[in-house]
Amino acid sequence: MMTSKSKECETEGDKKISFRSMSEITIPAFSTSIAEGTFSKCSFLREITIPSSVRSIGKFCFSGCSSLTRFSIPSSTKEVAPWCFYACSNLKSADISSSVTCIGEFAFADCVALAEIFVPSSVTSIGSGAFSRCSSLLQMSLPFSVASIGSEAFNGCKSLAMVSMPDSIVALNDGVFSCCVCLTKVTIPNSVKVIGNNAFNGCSALVEINVPSSVTSIGPFAFCGCVSLAKVTIPNSVLSIG
Repeated sequence: MMTSKSKECETEGDKKISFRSMSEITIPAFSTSIAEGTFSKCSFLREITIPSSVRSIGKFCFSGCSSLTRFSIPSSTKEVAPWCFYACSNLKSADISSSVTCIGEFAFADCVALAEIFVPSSVTSIGSGAFSRCSSLLQMSLPFSVASIGSEAFNGCKSLAMVSMPDSIVALNDGVFSCCVCLTKVTIPNSVKVIGNNAFNGCSALVEINVPSSVTSIGPFAFCGCVSLAKVTIPNSVLSIG
């Protein structure tokens, strides 16, 4: 177990190295934050207990923790920090609390064992590459609260077959669903105005897509490599293609 007299779980020098042999860690009840990269590459870490007093978890905090299989984000935390769980190759589930409003860039990128994750209605933005290359992710349902999805957020999610998006999203940014080779059908919300570059590039199983009348611009290579695409409906509202 980890013990500390400070208000923050900071790490420097030998203190960080000592964590790398631990399989279970309990953060002290009086801690308020966990510093950037504290447990990065702790490859033996299987379980960590974080108290509700923790309000901030730094970026790269658990990146490369290849033995970590599950994680619960405390109810006091408002953000899943950028790169926080990057390359946690055995992470199968992550419980995102209803206090979280932002999932940072590449937060769960390369979590290749992550098959499902629930995004609560408190989340308003999903950063670039947040779930990129999560090759076991089967489906994604985004709540109405989500207004922004960053570029390549779901790039390379090779098992992703179903995506549900709310009418609060105004843009499908560059490469957002690129190389999602199991995606067969996408319903673009009526709120979307822009379909970015490479948005669906390499979606080889995509057979049908309806572009709503809200869309005014479709970027270059948006549907490149969609070799199964049999039908695309493009409305008169679209002023620019490629």
